[in-house]
Amino acid sequence: LTRLPWFGGERFTIADIAIGYALHLADGPVGLGHGLGPNVRAYLGRLRERAGFRRALEVDARAPAWR
Repeated sequence: LTRLPWFGGERFTIADIAIGYALHLADGPVGLGHGLGPNVRAYLGRLRERAGFRRALEVDARAPAWR
């Protein structure tokens, strides 16, 4: 993540979905994000800018039963 935008290099992959969402939860609802470094924060920023990620969060907000 220091030289490439995604876990798969230049391509966004399923790894980014799985790991990125876990990091998103740690940074937000779970509250463990204080230890995330600048490269991970930049990665989360790129991830959160994706239209698909924003749509997924909207769907999640409508079905908060797991919380």
